[in-house]
Amino acid sequence: MQRSWMSGLSAALCSAAILGAALCGGCSGLPTSGIDPSGEQIFVAPPVVELPPATSVDAPFIPQGCEGYYGVPSAQAELGDVALLLEPREPVAAIGSEVILVAGVGAADGYLRTHRRLEWSLAQGSVGRFTAVEKNGVLDFLLGDFNCPRVVTDSFAIGSTGRLNVRLDRGTPSPDDDIQVLRGQAWAALTSPVEGDSVANVFATSVQDPKARVQQAVIHWVDAQWQFPAPAIIPLGGKHTLITIVERLSNHTPRTGWRVRYEIASGPAAGFVPDGSRCVEAVVDATGRAVVDIIQTQPTAGTNQICLQVIRPAEGSCGGKTLVVGSGATAITWASAPIAPGVPTAPGITPSLPALQQPTIEVRLSGPSEAALNSQVTFQIAVANRSSTPAANLLITARLDPGMEHPQANPQNAIERYLGELPGGATRQLSLTVGVKRPGRLCLRIEVNGGGIAPAGDEACVTVVSPQTALPQLTVKKSGPSELRVGETARFTIEVQNTGKETLSGLKIIDRYDAAALMPTLATEGYQIEQDALSWELNLTAGQSARLEVHCTCRAEGKSRNRVEAYLSDGTLVSEAEARLEIRSQTAERPPAAPPQFPSVDTSREESLQISVLGLRNPVRVGNELRYEIRLINQGTSPLRNVAVTAVVPEGMTPNPLGTLGHQGTQFTVQQGEVRFAPAAQLAVGETQYYYVRVRAKTPGRYRLRVEVTAAGLSQPVVKQSEETEVF
Repeated sequence: MQRSWMSGLSAALCSAAILGAALCGGCSGLPTSGIDPSGEQIFVAPPVVELPPATSVDAPFIPQGCEGYYGVPSAQAELGDVALLLEPREPVAAIGSEVILVAGVGAADGYLRTHRRLEWSLAQGSVGRFTAVEKNGVLDFLLGDFNCPRVVTDSFAIGSTGRLNVRLDRGTPSPDDDIQVLRGQAWAALTSPVEGDSVANVFATSVQDPKARVQQAVIHWVDAQWQFPAPAIIPLGGKHTLITIVERLSNHTPRTGWRVRYEIASGPAAGFVPDGSRCVEAVVDATGRAVVDIIQTQPTAGTNQICLQVIRPAEGSCGGKTLVVGSGATAITWASAPIAPGVPTAPGITPSLPALQQPTIEVRLSGPSEAALNSQVTFQIAVANRSSTPAANLLITARLDPGMEHPQANPQNAIERYLGELPGGATRQLSLTVGVKRPGRLCLRIEVNGGGIAPAGDEACVTVVSPQTALPQLTVKKSGPSELRVGETARFTIEVQNTGKETLSGLKIIDRYDAAALMPTLATEGYQIEQDALSWELNLTAGQSARLEVHCTCRAEGKSRNRVEAYLSDGTLVSEAEARLEIRSQTAERPPAAPPQFPSVDTSREESLQISVLGLRNPVRVGNELRYEIRLINQGTSPLRNVAVTAVVPEGMTPNPLGTLGHQGTQFTVQQGEVRFAPAAQLAVGETQYYYVRVRAKTPGRYRLRVEVTAAGLSQPVVKQSEETEVF
């Protein structure tokens, strides 16, 4: 059945309008994007209009709220092609993700046409490349489609409008975000490992009007990921700090200078410090945080819904256009706080609380470590008040992983109950029984909030197995420091060993860390970035072991639980381990920690500049690649200016520009085995800059990467070599 391209375009625009109306309004009408803040690879696609069920060709389908696609009898004569349609026109996507462009050819009778040749190309100067186009069906050749869809080069591809409806799976469990390509449309996929713009053109040879046969889309690729603040419960009339973390996806360094917009969309009277406005923008600082304070202007119980947007400034790369690269929401609930006994409440006077000890709540959650599939699991919960001051208005929330079931759980699979008041020194014992309906590792998280207390919580997990399932023998151990201070580097080691007698292929190792407390800066090569986690895929023969390392900078004080999990190729959890770390603040009794000391740290006579050169893979096989990390630290008392870095690649290796990165995207040139980075304007006191040089091993031997750094005020270049890298 042919589909009306005119009514289809109207339906797509209507769907986009409905979607936009459901989002929070910003302070200005900037374009938004579909970037996943987790950093996972995604599809970016035009709005989806659901296909109708199989009906008579004379029965039109009209999606609710929008005009739909109309059937046309197959015997109707085709007219000339008059239009080329393309969506989306200007998406924003994370580097390393995949963007899907969908094009269709419309005829004069208002219907899409199949077997029409499309030529896809990238304009000169564009970043990125084509990765795939829609393929022909088995019978399309017999029906006269001789276009042979294919990717010819990185910047040129040939496609053909299909004769079948196609649904592209985005790889998530829910089908709601899948991409639907209609009969008479075709798709092309693009990706880019670096920031910049992809100017993509599509040309339809069958469209008669020269002005209508070419359409263009511009994809803005950005290197970013973010973490929005969590909902909170605050006493009436109080103040709360909202923190959004914005970092680069490639190396987790801060996106300094970007902005985060906070806007109060609904709820009681409240505003942002200092002037009480309902909309404010905060600049991302050198730590990667955009911070604002919200206060109540009138003490009234209720919840403020707060809309958030991450904004890339106009002075950035990618054509210098201001873009909203992400949006989200959080909530602040203002709850009544208890008045201490004996405090007078004379009319017109706002009583102040005496200097009492703030209630300190501690939560302990325990349960079985293993359970059978489709059984019931009971967890024990202990909520203790460790102070002598009563804690009132306590709210307890139980958050269940997918696969756990409870009859009173809400649509978010959570259960909320009010505990009321907990006297000083008292402990309340509770229990919760849930059903487990999915094999693997399932976790229950308990959170307690209330007026005047710091939120407290705990987590317990259970491994759910089928009685008939015999899991392979695999052990995982994770070790690291037990106590550090803010600014110091935590080095975690993961040991994975196959203790069985069979080869284990497709193992997935996931290392989860507390993103609010730790920022990964270095990891064993081969990792993938997931939400608050790094992952590797391993193949281990019987008795074989693997060692992984992750280095993290301590960014905030508190207790951090860092867990590693090992999964089989089918997703079954077989082993896990945990390393706990307590991060303390920098105090006067102990000076701030020195920058991380790697084996290759330079202690040259230029004491103000410290250099480390670290190979992130050793040894390496001929033909494989590795990356060197170059770290510059200014430990002097004044800034270093016009800082230039040159890396001299040894003769047994060859530089690879793809994967070579400069500080904050600094440009570089590769010539005769040397990688020269453009000078950085300044290396501030205490600042750390990172450079990465990727090379390919071509000759067996032992080699060192040589780095030269020059700066204004230095009498001569500072030279540092890496430790030996073995190529076999």
